[in-house]
Amino acid sequence: VIHSAEELECVRKAGVLCQNAMEAMIARAKPGAKEYELRAAAAAAIMDGGGDIGQLREKELDRQTIERSARTFRRLCDTYSALFIVNDDPYLARACDAAGFDVFWLAEAYPWWRKHQMEARSSTVVSALMARETERLTIGWGIIAASTRHPVQVAMDARVVQEAAGPGRFILGFGTSKIFLNNTKTQTKKTLGPMRDAVTIARGVLGGERFEYDGDTWSADVPALAPDAHAPREVPPVYDAATAPKMQALAGEIGDGCLTPSITTPDFVRYTCENVAADIDIGCTIVSSIHATDRDAGRDGAREIAGMYLANKFQNIRGAADTLLELAEIGMDELAPVAEAMEQGGRLAAKAK
Repeated sequence: VIHSAEELECVRKAGVLCQNAMEAMIARAKPGAKEYELRAAAAAAIMDGGGDIGQLREKELDRQTIERSARTFRRLCDTYSALFIVNDDPYLARACDAAGFDVFWLAEAYPWWRKHQMEARSSTVVSALMARETERLTIGWGIIAASTRHPVQVAMDARVVQEAAGPGRFILGFGTSKIFLNNTKTQTKKTLGPMRDAVTIARGVLGGERFEYDGDTWSADVPALAPDAHAPREVPPVYDAATAPKMQALAGEIGDGCLTPSITTPDFVRYTCENVAADIDIGCTIVSSIHATDRDAGRDGAREIAGMYLANKFQNIRGAADTLLELAEIGMDELAPVAEAMEQGGRLAAKAK
């Protein structure tokens, strides 16, 4: 059933692209032509016609042929600046870095998430492993707490990821992480000072020069890196996670980017840009869930993730998240049943609310 004029136009465009692909394969189909070459000809015709996503679904061919096809399509999509997606095969995605993403952000799974069937894990360790297994993806910490690890130690961990990833493939992200502060019973109202200290020290240490700093929360005295040391000197971009206006303003002052909280809305992005008041990246989280054939099943998956995020707002960052929820037209009285269901029955119970 066609629901709108826009959907009808998409169907028409898809028909034209399919016809272009068939004509390209017919033109390429000569004695000795390989199957993957025919596929590449069809894909090129689709891209020439305005296609912007390439998806490799082949599962029946031998492994060597599939990987050759994947690399061919990867290069083709790069030529057209198109997204390249590999289905259900992380090993193939690793082989050709074909996930179709520019940056992979890792958030630390703090002990709060144990209540939702997820073990607590450090993103600093996992990020180094991911960097070694990929070639193109930028790895981002999104985020680690600014007040629980000494920034010198953060710089040491960051250097490991830099070495594993190579130049230009790492972003360091700091945040307050009230979830972790609650778990460790180190709650504090001092958030701006630790953030400024953490960013300053991490950058200073990673720069490789002699560095001394005395801050309100963190201080450092670090010697220069010897000229013949086999180590990067690159200082990665540093992003600050910020929900409250003062922290967003600090991100604009000292950060290369500002990461907004989950359940970000267009109105909150505009609000953030006003507070940041600087030409830096603004990172946003959008909850999405896709099912191949069942729209309701896809929406159900999105509810499950949204329920966890909303419960987090209610339980861990009340106050700082007031404007976020207000701009999303969500009241605390609406969140209370979601948070209570999450406590009693986990994320599956919360999504029903």
